[in-house]
Amino acid sequence: MLTRQFHYQKGTAKDMMQKSCYYGVNFVIQQDATVFDAITRMAGINLGCLAVSDENNQFVGVVSERDYLKKVELQGLTAKSTLISQIMTHRARLVVAKENESPEKLMTKMLNSDVRHLPVVDANNDIIGMLSIKDIVREVNREHRADLDTLASFSLGKGGHFVLD
Repeated sequence: MLTRQFHYQKGTAKDMMQKSCYYGVNFVIQQDATVFDAITRMAGINLGCLAVSDENNQFVGVVSERDYLKKVELQGLTAKSTLISQIMTHRARLVVAKENESPEKLMTKMLNSDVRHLPVVDANNDIIGMLSIKDIVREVNREHRADLDTLASFSLGKGGHFVLD
């Protein structure tokens, strides 16, 4: 069977992490810190979600801007006296990205779950990164542009080649 070979790689969650707004940034906070500490950190590094760890530095959940708005502000609590552990989304309830999943799969997860951030986990279910909706949209757009460029080249008789499967 002949198939056309493409000149670019489709990305995975692990690939996207290196271009993510979270790459190279300390996006982890302890669960016994205050919500004020979390929102100060988020504002300082321009991120909307932090991974939360326990006293043993184990990943236990995430805290997001949305958690702050719904569980602190709308409840009449104060950020300085509320602990992250009181408002965070616990790991058992999280939607996560597996390191080998495609951008399309991740986009579907986000849309179906109404979330804007996905912790990326490895085969052992350990957190290895975080992706935002912006990271995933950027990768989907890159892949679509590459597909269009490939199709344009094909229409001109250039690019790609056929291989025997």
